[in-house]
Amino acid sequence: MSADTWQFLGILVTAVGTLLGIYLGVRQTGRKTRTDAAQGLIDQLQEERGEIRKELNAVQVELRAIRERELIRDDYIQELRNHIREGLPPPPPEWPEGLRRHG
Repeated sequence: MSADTWQFLGILVTAVGTLLGIYLGVRQTGRKTRTDAAQGLIDQLQEERGEIRKELNAVQVELRAIRERELIRDDYIQELRNHIREGLPPPPPEWPEGLRRHG
């Protein structure tokens, strides 16, 4: 699995753990304080949900950038293969914009 997938799973596990903790906490609160505690937990959940959404959006943006780079790379590989198949001499086609040349 990629690092992005692990990061997303970490966020998801954290959210589920938080929800489980909140659920267990609400079950054990007294009857009188239940409403206040529930409202406090709702507020806390809403804040955490907002944070999780921000993190998830950042991961999604990063994944889109990775996918775009992979598409550019795959197109360049195909261009190189066509260059070879057609028997064209060096130099190979120029590096596409968006790919960093290594070495």
